[in-house]
Amino acid sequence: MRPARVPLRWKIAALAAATACLVAVAVGLLVHVWTAQDIQGRAEMRASNGVFSAVDTYRRTGTLTGGAVLDPAELPYALRNPADDDRHTAYDGSVHGNVGPSVWAAQRVDGPGSPVLALQVNMSTERHELFRLDLVMAVASLIALAAATPLRSTEPG
Repeated sequence: MRPARVPLRWKIAALAAATACLVAVAVGLLVHVWTAQDIQGRAEMRASNGVFSAVDTYRRTGTLTGGAVLDPAELPYALRNPADDDRHTAYDGSVHGNVGPSVWAAQRVDGPGSPVLALQVNMSTERHELFRLDLVMAVASLIALAAATPLRSTEPG
């Protein structure tokens, strides 16, 4: 017994559906990567600007502002001993309680050997929003694919 032949129109429909799936996945990945990079870039900018302001205030008044701390224990290793007086940032993907992932910014307050003033910017909310965006895009892609998939023909074939 020979297997039933699949009509050409179904082969074309299957190819169109597969192409639509690949396009949806590619667009979803691009949007995810670009959004994740934007989230991290904005967090780095907030942290760097916050440290700039906090160091300025600390140098003038000796007080810590804006959530800045001196030599915090949880500061990423890459920021613990900066060799210069420039601001540096580092991504910390770990999660501690309700904080994380985060971006840290740090700067020495007054030259070599002086304490490191640091600020942590929590990205939990933004990462949750990214997850929600991914979920909405996946559901929308599935709905669009279901709508675009041709229904079974009742014509004799």
